[in-house]
This record gives sequence, structure tokens and C-alpha cells, in this order.
Amino acid sequence: MENRRKAALVKLLKDENEMVRKSAAKALGDLEKKPNLERLIKALKNKDKFTRVRAIYALGKIGEEGALAPLVSALNDPEVEVRSAAVRALGEIADPGILSNLMERLDDENLTIRVLTVEALGNFLDKRVTDFLIAHLNEKNLELLESVIGALGKIGDKKVEKPLLILLAHPEPRIRSRAALALGNLED
Repeated sequence: MENRRKAALVKLLKDENEMVRKSAAKALGDLEKKPNLERLIKALKNKDKFTRVRAIYALGKIGEEGALAPLVSALNDPEVEVRSAAVRALGEIADPGILSNLMERLDDENLTIRVLTVEALGNFLDKRVTDFLIAHLNEKNLELLESVIGALGKIGDKKVEKPLLILLAHPEPRIRSRAALALGNLED
């Protein structure tokens, strides 16, 4: 059945009407993505964690809605490398529908996952993330605190001005530096 569709669409690539040719080309591209998407989703069940990581990055590049649920599911993989890849891929896609799934990763036992999650949340450029991240400005881990400050600066919500000004007096120079940079990115 799919071969008949492809053959019919290939014929339309020579149609006299440009709109028809463009539609046929898009439909052919959509048909080509489907088997790849299914193959990549299947690869997420592979025992080899590096196969799963490669599948996650490929799904992230596809970025279609069909790729989101498997990527969100990969956030719960037992392997840190797989969870890291899923956080990065979802951060690049930055679909508002998965925001809460990413926010949950800030409770991950692994520091790297938490840092990557904060960086991914900064990619959303979504003011709803601001309040969530402000609550993490009292973080004791300096690496995570730096990431929180960086993400807040990237989002640029003026609401973080006061807490960032307070952080300019932090005893750690790298925190003061990150706070200064974040202040420069805030909206007027």
C-alpha cells in the first residue's frame, strides 16, 4: 500500500502546478520519516545503552510530536547516559508540553542530570520556568547554582533582578560572575 502511495506521489512531482509538486514532495518526506521514527523508537528498547543514546539524539533531530513520548519515557532510563541524552534532546526541542516532565528531573539523584535539566529549562525561554528556578537559587551545590543562574539569565525575566543582585555578594567568585552576566541579559 505504501509503495502505491509513493509511486503516485512521485508522479505528482512532475505536475504542472507548483503547489501540487510541493505538496507531493512534503508528503514523500513525511512517508520517509515514518519508518525511521518507528525504527528509532524500537532502538530505545535495546539493551545497549549507547544504541539507546544514539536513538535519542536521532529522535531529537526529528523533533516531531511522535518522538516526544519516547523521549520523555527515556528520562526514566536506569542509565545516566541515556537520561542525559533525553534531557538534552528535549531541551533542544523545547516543546512546552513536556515542561513538567523535565522539571521532575531536578529531583534526579545524579548531579549531571540536574545540571543538564536546568540548562534544558533555560532553552524554553518561558517565563513559567522563572518561578520554578527562582526556588533553586538557594542551591548549595555551586555547579547547579551556576546553571540555575545561567538559565534565569537566558530566560531574561526581569522578576529575577532582585535575587540576582543579592547573589552579587555571594562568597564564591564564580557565582558573583554568573549573576553579573545574568543581570546583563534581563529585559528592560
